[in-house]
Amino acid sequence: MTKIILIGNLTEENLSEVDNALAYSGIVYRISLVDQAVIIEGDNDALHNASVALSTRGFIIK
Repeated sequence: MTKIILIGNLTEENLSEVDNALAYSGIVYRISLVDQAVIIEGDNDALHNASVALSTRGFIIK
């Protein structure tokens, strides 16, 4: 299943921080800078883990 996390403060400058937050989590994801979103491929557990990882790094989840 595809899940979408909208991020309020996603910019080109902090894309690498998103990668760092999710790189070793085992989550399959894509980043859409245009939509300010991270697209997660997985179940609700993957969505929750990604949300926690991103909010811990200071990203604002809409």
